[in-house]
Amino acid sequence: MADNRNPFYDIIQEPLFTESGIPVGKVGLINTETRDVVGVVSPGYQVIPNKAVADLFSEAFQGMNVRSTVDHLDATTKRWKRLIRLDTDATTFDITGKGDITQIQVEIFNGYDGRTAYGFDISAMRLVCTNGMVAKDRDLLSERYVHFNNNADLLLESFKTKFQNFGSTIETWSRWAKEDYTAIEFQNFVDSLPFVTEKMGEYLRDNYRESTTQYKEEPTKWAAFNALTYAATHKTKARKGSNLFSNRNNFLTKVSNMFYETDGKRALLSR
Repeated sequence: MADNRNPFYDIIQEPLFTESGIPVGKVGLINTETRDVVGVVSPGYQVIPNKAVADLFSEAFQGMNVRSTVDHLDATTKRWKRLIRLDTDATTFDITGKGDITQIQVEIFNGYDGRTAYGFDISAMRLVCTNGMVAKDRDLLSERYVHFNNNADLLLESFKTKFQNFGSTIETWSRWAKEDYTAIEFQNFVDSLPFVTEKMGEYLRDNYRESTTQYKEEPTKWAAFNALTYAATHKTKARKGSNLFSNRNNFLTKVSNMFYETDGKRALLSR
């Protein structure tokens, strides 16, 4: 769900004191629009504005066809993410060979909580259902920066280097699209996860039935994986702020990652 709040609000720094007026040696980062404290940091902390990060990525990607950008803020406005979908031949993939198209989606992020670095993650969007996909080997597709370097050329080179690692994810998805995987196998996978409660297990199975029915999916592993990303994209929400920061979304990302791990174990056992 897109966020209508302004992610590019100004930040000011103000020293913090105890109730009796004693300085505590920290400064508060203040959202000038809401007057909320969004972070507590040490004096001299370098604030990296969301706008500076957005502008840097816009410059880096100016030679690409950016199909869409969508901004997201958490409930407190401390953390921001922007989803950028790239619509080029090099960033578009037909997973099944029959028109099931995914496109690269770059998630850029920044935070004012004093702990969140800025950077990017590479994932994808499946166009038929607009599912935001969870990529394989996410550590190989991510970059985080502690200090701001306003160099778009270096950022683009970093993106291109990371993007080269995305091929293994496409290969996995294409293989899954040909691999039979029944509803019972999906249920067995869900039941094997020790952190999934009975209630959440039923939630996952319900979304499997809804997703595969709505999109007329064949019983493949690709369809089962998309049932998880369907739930994360369309069936999560936060009490306040974007669903990208919700506990439910984090839970579904964890389950999706476990789906990859199970696949690896099965492949190992079959050798």
